[in-house]
Amino acid sequence: STPEDLPTSVFQVPISVERFYLRESLRALLHSILFHRLIGPIRPRVLELSSLDVSYARIDDSDIERTVEERITTFVKALDSSPTPPTLSVSFLMRQRRHSLFRGQYEEDVCWERWDVGVKLRTARNDAEHAQSKRVLERDLESALIRISQLSNDTKEHIPAVNSLDNPPFPWNIVITAPTGFSSFFR
Repeated sequence: STPEDLPTSVFQVPISVERFYLRESLRALLHSILFHRLIGPIRPRVLELSSLDVSYARIDDSDIERTVEERITTFVKALDSSPTPPTLSVSFLMRQRRHSLFRGQYEEDVCWERWDVGVKLRTARNDAEHAQSKRVLERDLESALIRISQLSNDTKEHIPAVNSLDNPPFPWNIVITAPTGFSSFFR
């Protein structure tokens, strides 16, 4: 079978979080996914979240950092304007050369893997609930980061062959999809 015939591998990463910890939690998840899936020479960096007792690995790259921060900001705005939380997806693509009668030869990006980060906002009514919510989030976030690592290490058979000297060799993007079908496509 050819790569375009293969289904996209989709991994779900649900997280339940208070708004106070939302940006840091998304930052850890997105950077962890990119760290485990961007192939090529990278500069790894380990960061600790300032408000949570959680650390994660990421790629030390200002372009990636800027893109992640922009998408988090867009996601938070979409979250604020929708009664139903949007989904944040990280997709990894491969360029396929195609030919059609009307378009001639062209290249098309085909998704080979997607990570869907689903967010549920929690609200603590008092300090005790906030402290409990923080402990649960630390545990859940740590579990999600471990799961990302395990899935990345255990499921590699669908990764296409590297045919490019580009760094990274596969294009990627982060998409925010609101439940109404509105989609914000980036990179």
